[in-house]
Amino acid sequence: MVKGLLRVLPLLAMVVFLLFFMGCDPEEKTEEQAQQNGSKGILYEVKGGDNEVYLFGSLHYGYENMYPLDDAVYEAFEAADVLGMELDMEELTEAEISDEFAEQGMLEDGTQMSDHVPEEVFDQIVEEVEVFGITEADLNLFAPWFGRELLTELLFEEIEYSPEYGIESYFMEKAEDMEVIGLETVKDQLEPNHLLSEKSQILQLENTIEEVQDVESTQEELEKMIAGWKAGERENLEEIRVESIEEAETESLEEYHRAMYDERDVQMAAEIETLLENGEDKTYFITVGSLHLVGDNSIVELLKEEGFQVEKIN
Repeated sequence: MVKGLLRVLPLLAMVVFLLFFMGCDPEEKTEEQAQQNGSKGILYEVKGGDNEVYLFGSLHYGYENMYPLDDAVYEAFEAADVLGMELDMEELTEAEISDEFAEQGMLEDGTQMSDHVPEEVFDQIVEEVEVFGITEADLNLFAPWFGRELLTELLFEEIEYSPEYGIESYFMEKAEDMEVIGLETVKDQLEPNHLLSEKSQILQLENTIEEVQDVESTQEELEKMIAGWKAGERENLEEIRVESIEEAETESLEEYHRAMYDERDVQMAAEIETLLENGEDKTYFITVGSLHLVGDNSIVELLKEEGFQVEKIN
């Protein structure tokens, strides 16, 4: 039962919902410009060790019209020997992902999800996730943040926003015989959820329910954000990252966002530094969520602090 339930979850939904469901307002002309020239995204070249690394800001889910990409992105990819991502999806099995979600998400203290959230909120979740064939009993096995994951997946299905068109899927198809590596584990990505208080989990659930019930507005904001990414804009993404921490409604939400960004970026930057200095004479094309490449404590800034040469390409 549990493994069947977990199959409906895309692994990166929790990361993506942070990235997309905050307002941004790029200029209208950026969409036309990106379509004419190819989507720029966010691209850096890193030098200073034995090897060379290209860092590309990913959108984990997307639309078909995000492609083609800018020529500079393809040139960087074609120059690489190794494709790196947050997770090595080539090696991970469905069973391993399911087991980790179960270990991290299932309640083990004898309580149920319905014991932790208001009755009306729980009833709304049950009603919404019926489309997945998930029962109230299934849902009750898990912590409230797991309900947020299900609602996020439902929302993405409603707006036809798919991992099929995400950057990772796109480059995995192009990788052919390339070596593929991951910078993190599934556990690394799920553990920040344990920092969330009950109040914070309820707030996140309520916000996500609102977005599910107002799909048109959510899709409009998402499309604006993607237009900015296509044009290579960084300012709005940096603002999202900063505001998620500085304007968090609770102390545990602030801790959660710091863990999702700052702490994970320290870990990923350290992994990239190891790749730069491993003496293997290789070039790496590494794609991570775009928010991990913007802001004061981002991977980009951490590598600069370590003395590496980081050049903006797009």
